[in-house]
Amino acid sequence: MLAKKKYLTKILVVFIIFIQTVLIYQMPAYSQLLSWPESIVYDSLYNRYLVSNYGTGSIIQIDQSGNQRPFVINMNATQGLEIVDSIIYVGCDSTVRGFQLATGEQVMNLWVENVNNLNDVTSDDEGCLYITDVYGTKIIKVYPKTQTYTIFVQGNGILRPNGIVFDGVNERLLVCSYRPNFPIQAVSLIDSTVTTLLETELDNSDGIVIDEAGNIYVTSWETNAIYKIEPDFLSPPEMIYYNAGGPADIFYDRISNLIAIPLQSSNSVDFLPVSYTNLEEKHKEKDSSLRLKIWPNPFSSTTKIYFEIENFANVKLKILDIHGRIIRDLYSGPLNQGNHCFQWEGKDSAANMTANGIYYCFLQIDKRKIVKPIIIRNK
Repeated sequence: MLAKKKYLTKILVVFIIFIQTVLIYQMPAYSQLLSWPESIVYDSLYNRYLVSNYGTGSIIQIDQSGNQRPFVINMNATQGLEIVDSIIYVGCDSTVRGFQLATGEQVMNLWVENVNNLNDVTSDDEGCLYITDVYGTKIIKVYPKTQTYTIFVQGNGILRPNGIVFDGVNERLLVCSYRPNFPIQAVSLIDSTVTTLLETELDNSDGIVIDEAGNIYVTSWETNAIYKIEPDFLSPPEMIYYNAGGPADIFYDRISNLIAIPLQSSNSVDFLPVSYTNLEEKHKEKDSSLRLKIWPNPFSSTTKIYFEIENFANVKLKILDIHGRIIRDLYSGPLNQGNHCFQWEGKDSAANMTANGIYYCFLQIDKRKIVKPIIIRNK
């Protein structure tokens, strides 16, 4: 009898393992695919974000509901991304690769000699690419139509260039570097001369972008932060965003007027509206113990708002517009200790659907407050 029970127990264990295996393989592929996300771009043709991943070498697409799906798998696509026409280009060690946005088919595999690690990518008005060699002293210019390249600049003050962005108004490239006290440098598109625009006391920058007003934003791995620099470069960088998840190669989304932020250490992405100025000290928590999660974000129909209360408290949860005006009061009153979740369908207090754009979630627990952006897209 004892032997029979042991046999039946063994059969039961095998059956449970089998069921668990089946369930695992039936889980949606988009549950979590980001692995050390490095760079992000917005693909307006297919209404999605594309993210390169240092951990897997894959490019992952994220739709407007936050679902993650593979776009390009295991192609050593680990560094900067740039979309030109219908092709996305990526720096991959010593190669520049291109993939069709429609199919993911590879259409370029350009080997570049004598470089250490091709990293961030930008493009000019003619569709030429400029790629930094992050462990060297070069910026490479690539001609996609002929799949050839030249050394656009080498040395002349360029050292460990990392983030790069095209500044068409001033006919130049702006460059930040992965080194201590990195400067903000300009490289002329006319003659490749290098000029230092601003000396900083920050270390190890990964990304640099420009918004519609000409403001510059850079990241720092030293502080896990994003800094804003005025267009005249007369003031020191101002910290506007912090995340221990590690902001990497940021992207400015002109359509929604926000900065998309790959968080390499936490395998996630975040979004920072550049119009975020006066609400709760520019996206920073007043109390570091307060946590607020919004998912999906951006969203098209419904999003959920999660937070935790340590003790019984009075709670206010509101949706604000970009001017700080209340458009929806989700909750106001006492709540017990524990985890809480509220849902917002993108409607105002009169039950009207709000327009696409940037809004803010305001949470107050007793005297502690936090504000985070919510983006509505394509209803």
